Amino acid sequence: MKFRRAASTAVAALALVLMLPGSSDAATGTFSYKAWDKTSETFKRFALTDPANEDTKPCHDIPESDDPDTEDTSNAPHNQTDMYAHLWFETGCKGDHMILKANGELEDDVPENQFRSVYFSETI
Repeated sequence: MKFRRAASTAVAALALVLMLPGSSDAATGTFSYKAWDKTSETFKRFALTDPANEDTKPCHDIPESDDPDTEDTSNAPHNQTDMYAHLWFETGCKGDHMILKANGELEDDVPENQFRSVYFSETI
């Protein structure tokens, strides 16, 4: 009888551990933005799908806007992820920044919405 009780307790403990949420490696969803496409020489929308969060990759430099010697910045961010998007005017997530709520967006083509890098976080 003691063996049954011990076995059922062990099974229950294992089930409980398996139900606990683990740390997430990525924001779930899509973060999109507009930027100058050097290949097609047009301004178009790009996207990061399920981007890594601050625990695994703190900063995503936007490839179309990562040259500080140009005025090419990204804008019109649309955050359809489950995390806050921290938008930075400089590469490397430096300088001034703004925060975009999960499942939120900013107006298109407003100069103060320009950015060159982003990271995702569960908190502000």
